[in-house]
Amino acid sequence: MASYPIATKASSAVLAQAASLNSADSKFQIFYFGLQARAEIPRLMLAYAGANVEHVSADWPAMKEKTRFGCLPVMFETTSNGTVLEFAESVAIERYIAKKFNLMGENVWEEQLMNEFVSSIDFQLTNYVKVMFAPIESRHKEAETFHQNFAKWVVFIERHLAENGNNGHFIGNKISWADLKLSVLVGRLSLLLPSGMEVPKLPEGLVKVVEKVKADPKVAAWLASEEYQKYDANTKGFFKF
Repeated sequence: MASYPIATKASSAVLAQAASLNSADSKFQIFYFGLQARAEIPRLMLAYAGANVEHVSADWPAMKEKTRFGCLPVMFETTSNGTVLEFAESVAIERYIAKKFNLMGENVWEEQLMNEFVSSIDFQLTNYVKVMFAPIESRHKEAETFHQNFAKWVVFIERHLAENGNNGHFIGNKISWADLKLSVLVGRLSLLLPSGMEVPKLPEGLVKVVEKVKADPKVAAWLASEEYQKYDANTKGFFKF
């Protein structure tokens, strides 16, 4: 098991300079449990980006006191000049990866829209946590409530996707942070489906986004990997689905 890295202590100017170095020359490490959950999206983003990344099963709770906020995931980036950068909080990690690998759009306005879309998707992911942690006997009812609200939300997302030409992307004509995050949300609805329920039928716009993400060769390789499949199986077992 990889040891917990020691982040470089330096001024913000020095660390900012290191963070701006070529991402292709960096090595990333993500410390998390052997599950999907909050590390699923950062892992997927790094896979899509073709980053040099190591996924490390956290030695918990031994490393808890070493983390910035006493929680996981934590990501480290070792840059080409040897600087070790530490990142905490899953959405903040996602945003850094998105900026680092140009998944935020092409200008300040597209970046603002991206943050809006991602925040909205994250709200749905957070709501589904209620289903994941619900007692098995009440899980079906929690899922029904979620899907009723999800169906209303989808109407607004479909409108935005139509405004972008229904080309399988939230913004522009390439895969972005929002596209990747939506694909994880849709996947979670299938992976963690209460017994006796059917996977909700998705409208064309959302289906196109998921298809475009899964068709990417690097994403396809990650989804087919033994490591990813292990995380899926562990997640289903942990939440008893």
